[in-house]
Order: sequence, then C-alpha cells, then structure tokens
Amino acid sequence: GETHPDTLTTRHNLAGQIGDQGRYQEAENEFRAIWEIERQPDVLGETHPSTLTTRHNLAQSDRRARRLSRGRVAGRVVVRTAAGA
Repeated sequence: GETHPDTLTTRHNLAGQIGDQGRYQEAENEFRAIWEIERQPDVLGETHPSTLTTRHNLAQSDRRARRLSRGRVAGRVVVRTAAGA
C-alpha cells in the first residue's frame, strides 16, 4: 500500500534518480509527497530516521535547484528535529 515502508523506500529511491537526472522540480515534488506521508503519526512520524532523510533530501533538492536560502533553512530544521529526537 501507499504507506508501506517498502513502497516509501522505492519512491524515495526513484525520486533520487529523478534528481540525479537534473529533473529537480520533479524530484522535489516526489520527495515532498513522500514526506507528507511519512510524517503522519500513524505512519512514521516527524522524528523517524526515514522521515528525516526525506526532509534532508527535500533540502538538497532546494540547493540543487539553486534555492539556497530555502535549502539552508530546511537543513537546519532537519538537524534540530534530529537533535530533539
């Protein structure tokens, strides 16, 4: 199903490959969709390592698309969330 860990991992890997092809907006859209699912308390939650990895990759997508300030802010959020976990 949509929230199964294997499904989310597969989607995450695919989004990474899309980004590697330079299709940054598509990759960001997919990472964002995955993150919205993962962060739900009944799926993984905000502080789960997989959710934090997805959030980190969203920040990386911003950096790759040259949205540097947004990427830096998102990266800081990941670090603060991980530190509080």
